[in-house]
Amino acid sequence: MLFFSITSHATHIVGGEVRLVYLAGGVGESYKIILNLYFDNINGTPAAEDQSINVGIYSKTSRQRVDYFTLTKENQQNIAYLGDVCQTGSLSTRIIVYSREVQLNPAVYTSAGGYFMVWERCCRNNVITNISSPGQASNAFYSEFPATRQGGSIFRNSAPNLGIPPGDYLCVNQSVSVNFGGTDADGDVLVYSLTTPFDATIASQTTPKPFEGNAPDGSQLIPPATYSSFVPTVNFLAGYSATSAILSNVVGGQLTINASTGVLTVNPKSTGLFVFSVKCEEFRAGVKIGEIRRDFQFLVKLCPNNTAPTLTLNTPQNQPYVVGNDMVINLQANDPLCFSLNIQDSPNDVISQIKLIPTIGSENFTQADYTLSANSVNLGASGISNNVTVCWNKCKVNSSPTSRFIFDVEVRDNGCPNVGIAKQGVVLNVKGKGNTKPTISIVGSTTNFNATTLIGDVLVGDSLIIDLRGTDAENDSISFSAEGSGFDFVPYGATFISTSGKGTATAQFKIKANCNNITTNGQSDTLKFKFILKENSGGVGCTALRDSLEVKIRIKDAEVNIDTFTPYNVFTPNGDAKNAYYALDNLPKDNCIYNFRNFMVYNRWGKRIYETTDRNFKWEAKSFPAGLYYYYLDYNQKKYKGSISILY
Repeated sequence: MLFFSITSHATHIVGGEVRLVYLAGGVGESYKIILNLYFDNINGTPAAEDQSINVGIYSKTSRQRVDYFTLTKENQQNIAYLGDVCQTGSLSTRIIVYSREVQLNPAVYTSAGGYFMVWERCCRNNVITNISSPGQASNAFYSEFPATRQGGSIFRNSAPNLGIPPGDYLCVNQSVSVNFGGTDADGDVLVYSLTTPFDATIASQTTPKPFEGNAPDGSQLIPPATYSSFVPTVNFLAGYSATSAILSNVVGGQLTINASTGVLTVNPKSTGLFVFSVKCEEFRAGVKIGEIRRDFQFLVKLCPNNTAPTLTLNTPQNQPYVVGNDMVINLQANDPLCFSLNIQDSPNDVISQIKLIPTIGSENFTQADYTLSANSVNLGASGISNNVTVCWNKCKVNSSPTSRFIFDVEVRDNGCPNVGIAKQGVVLNVKGKGNTKPTISIVGSTTNFNATTLIGDVLVGDSLIIDLRGTDAENDSISFSAEGSGFDFVPYGATFISTSGKGTATAQFKIKANCNNITTNGQSDTLKFKFILKENSGGVGCTALRDSLEVKIRIKDAEVNIDTFTPYNVFTPNGDAKNAYYALDNLPKDNCIYNFRNFMVYNRWGKRIYETTDRNFKWEAKSFPAGLYYYYLDYNQKKYKGSISILY
């Protein structure tokens, strides 16, 4: 019984929030309910960790329950601190996420007054400083959302996401800012304020989980059918309030929040564990449509003073000058764009972070545009760093004569819990040397290429040669390439040989026309070839410039007239040196369609007595008797058959 009494109302709740998120990829009107519970790992007990919870949904107007859903544990993780060494076992918070995907029928959620979700749980930490009877105080996780059907149309909305809160402790008499601001998937306007944390309507030490489990009589506990009254709030001790949940010795130093950004600021006056609540209201078109509330707590401790680091910049290749608090550095692109940092801090301190932070008016740049020789530095006994070098990307130059890269060089040490920060403003003016594109020129060609019109003719079987030269005024490395316009030029008998160089490149294009794509008698094909000259590395802004030259090559096939050709039909090899052999000297010139293949002669009995593949043959017919013979001429796409008479 004693064990049950302890675990049933264990004091473990740091805070949390519940929100409703629309699932764009879901089926119908799909939403997800997400409840984040911040669990005290030090003061809480494992028995107080729920495996599932019941969240009730109520009409704000009637306060009648519309539905309730059982959420199960999705994941959990410890909240990250500035450095675990800073916490020394005094602070450890775990975020436990419960969730469930649900369908909200728009025919049901139509109340113009909207709806609220709530889950109650006891109990809060019993060591909280600023409220009365903290171990008996419960927590009501509460949020509001609009009707899902408005004006006859579906109305979709996702509650703001406040992210994972920072968990570092605070120090007495040290100012600090903590970002509790969130994001909204719908682009709604978010307004932040501090409010008194909720207690609970039903949850108590005797009934720590009134929305789930079993009652003493054995009945199942679920969210009540009616949430009859508004949620009560905790009782602040004298001097504390929603807007002064943490007090300060400094005027205006009490815990406050920026209504637009959600950034909390405070300069605590005393040690303790302080609970507070942030309300985030959501406005669309000037109308409030919902809100979520996050309860959380800060631990305030007495901390040793942390001496902030100091920072100076060394720029060996250019003498900088100062305008206001900013150091102005003028550099030239493609030069070594580096400057060094000299950091000093307390002996053996660790500079945990070094970065460049763009400021207002700066031309855009990212971390990819610079490199650091070290991202952290151990200062050692001297408290002085070896120089840390910042090198600017040579490709990142000012885009206009008036633009500048303006940033703070920021270094942070690992002081607990408030880091020491040093900043040096820099105005960086990186001018490009200038760059012109390389140029192509034709320095030689065979005689049938017209360098003015860039059109050249080449007959099938002949060659055309073009010699090219490329130059770059800035002496950048350049190289040639060539391509056919929409085709691979190699099957056309073309070759391209190039030599790259710094400031100069050469190339030779050669084409020996063939019949690969000739399909008709006398065909002429016009082909486009492009020669490209490009810089292998960029100049200003590291943009590699290029030049190109397009030429047209007409591959022409000779037209052959076969209509007037008839093979001879008689010859007289009688020794008088007249008409002494048979030949086809009247055969038209070969082209890609018509060309000599072979010639054969047969006697009257069908025996082949002569055959040749030489179009310039001479058949002398020695030892063949006079008479009638028959020939077959294969002229590729034209075949001839006939008779030949030998006369003596």
